[in-house]
Amino acid sequence: MENCVFNYLEILLPTHNYVVIPEFGAFILNMEKALIQSDGKILPPQYRIVFNPEINHNDGILSSHIANKDNLSYNTAHNKIKETVKAIKASLKEGKTINCANIGTLSTDSTGNISFHQNANYLHPDNYGLYHTGIRRIDQLEETFRKERRNHTVRYIMGGVAAASIALLLFITPSASIKDNNSPTVQKADFISSVTSSLTETQVPTEDNTAYPKLQEDITKPARSYYIVIGGEDTKSKADQLLKKINNSDFPQADIVETSGRYRIYVASFSDKEQAEEFLKTFRTGNPKYETAWLFSKRN
Repeated sequence: MENCVFNYLEILLPTHNYVVIPEFGAFILNMEKALIQSDGKILPPQYRIVFNPEINHNDGILSSHIANKDNLSYNTAHNKIKETVKAIKASLKEGKTINCANIGTLSTDSTGNISFHQNANYLHPDNYGLYHTGIRRIDQLEETFRKERRNHTVRYIMGGVAAASIALLLFITPSASIKDNNSPTVQKADFISSVTSSLTETQVPTEDNTAYPKLQEDITKPARSYYIVIGGEDTKSKADQLLKKINNSDFPQADIVETSGRYRIYVASFSDKEQAEEFLKTFRTGNPKYETAWLFSKRN
């Protein structure tokens, strides 16, 4: 059952971002935004898993999932989790390392505190196919453009010089095909006029100083909403009862958000994760009764 719990945890984390093993602790999935380094290298978003043993209430996610997958009642699934937690704690107390499927390992330090170490090869489903890439800096693009224009200008000038040289050579070389000796001056003058006209029309293009728009770094951020959750139930009727109690006693503005058959009671929602995290800290401090409130992220 121990391995099964962590296998289920691996499946649930990408969907819920926050899963509690009752009476043991919470596994929380945090996303780190894509980074653009100074050399133009772009690193894709990364997901970090952290473990918080202080959050160990039953949010119902794991129990409901196991009950559904193993065709068990909710209470039976919850009791199985309790037995598994006892076994995990016993193994940790003996100094053993617990393998948490593909997400990482659990162990205890010298003071007896539980530490979680994420698997370096853990890959979130959203990151399949993403890899490091890069873009050239604007100054590099502009320098390449200037070099190409200079090369083009030099080739154009050399072509004109070559044409003029050939024309001059033809002019100073006697031509056997010219039979009329009565008007050589006129023929030469006409030829010079033609060459001069051709060279006059061949103009060297000037450098275009038009300002080219700079590339803009545009990384699409995931469209998510962040909820400050203070409770949850596995049925709509139970959630409605809990919401009514909370509305009447503490937070009239509280509401329900539903995902994957789980109904969570939240007191505030945000589109910005940093704002939500800051609010959560203040909320926990100002409401000791709800110190186990947590941040729930939902994809819109």
